Amino acid sequence: FAGGGGSVDDAGDETLRMEMPDLVGMSLRGARQTAGRLGLVLAFDGTGVVRSQLPRRGSAVESGDRVRVECK
Repeated sequence: FAGGGGSVDDAGDETLRMEMPDLVGMSLRGARQTAGRLGLVLAFDGTGVVRSQLPRRGSAVESGDRVRVECK
């Protein structure tokens, strides 16, 4: 891809590589919407506001990756 933001894996599926956004401080609902728009799978503990996340903000992630958040 010219200037590629995506890649093709061995199965021929296109994946989107991106920088992990900062979800800390968002409501759980907002974090779920953000993750969903980016094709990330959100796993969470608790409810309310996101207090921590893995992978951390700025880490390289791909669509389909799992993101774990803890909320309080």
